[in-house]
Amino acid sequence: MVVIAARGSLFAPEKAQFQAQTNTLLVRYGAYLAIVLIFPLLLFAQNFSPLQRIGTEIITGLIFLAVIARQIVLTMNLEQTNTQLKTLSNELEARVAARTADLEFRTLHDALTGLPNRVFLERHLNRMLELQRTSGLSLAVLYIDLDHFKDINDTLGHPIGDEILRQVTGRFAACLPENGFLARLAAMNSRWCCPNSSLRQPC
Repeated sequence: MVVIAARGSLFAPEKAQFQAQTNTLLVRYGAYLAIVLIFPLLLFAQNFSPLQRIGTEIITGLIFLAVIARQIVLTMNLEQTNTQLKTLSNELEARVAARTADLEFRTLHDALTGLPNRVFLERHLNRMLELQRTSGLSLAVLYIDLDHFKDINDTLGHPIGDEILRQVTGRFAACLPENGFLARLAAMNSRWCCPNSSLRQPC
């Protein structure tokens, strides 16, 4: 009994797969097979009585109508499937674009304050320095450091220190001129120098 049960369980998936394939073939090609089989019936119908011939023609017409209806349904299903695929494709593109924008934002901004980070500042400052050389634009860079900030983290904890940084950021942003630019360089052990090789003095 154990062996028979084992063999049955082993062949059950194959049988189910065969039935599924057979059903698929019947659904796809059953109507066309009926049309092929109806032609010999039409040939033999020439020898039938008028009543039998009319019945055969009616059956043939119904089969053709069924095939046409099936083609209409298939066309509608294909259009619906295409619409769904387009919708999924648009949603995927939107998600990819949003994810790309989020990654780009995270790459160029400080996670704590949301300010532009060092990389963003270097790019912006290089553009501004180039604009200054070509147009004579006035440019001022102010470096601000919070003294003894490490003591706050050590005594009150990092959450309090993070909140202080956010509060300070909000106050600086409120005082920022219209064309100003505020960035956070994060942890530094020394003054930051301009990335341009010709400008090695502290900015």
